[in-house]
Amino acid sequence: MEKSKQLGINKMDFKLILGSAKIDYDPAKNEANKLKHGYSFDDAKDIFSKIVFPFGGKSVPFLTKDSISKNNEVRANILTVDKNGVVVLIALTMRPNETVRIISMRRASRIERSIFSKRYLGIINL
Repeated sequence: MEKSKQLGINKMDFKLILGSAKIDYDPAKNEANKLKHGYSFDDAKDIFSKIVFPFGGKSVPFLTKDSISKNNEVRANILTVDKNGVVVLIALTMRPNETVRIISMRRASRIERSIFSKRYLGIINL
């Protein structure tokens, strides 16, 4: 039986079972994302690691948006800040064997920044 079913996790919930999880991405998609949005997936990987493991004062503020189903997979969207305090959106999905797959990282839209700033007013650059 799949771990998520054993734990009673809904298939639309983003799940991460610590201990066996890893993060990956498509290198070609990474290059395209850098050209289009100016962000490397290594940036997303670093931020996501700080969200999951907020030890040693390395935590970052974040909000999760509702998961969506796209291209036959469940995608999670996280609003957070980059190393310069700019609000960004990171799109992720789960793959087999507890693999978090980075799909995209971009500057958050005006509406997304507004949602985020209402929660974390005064700590970000809009």
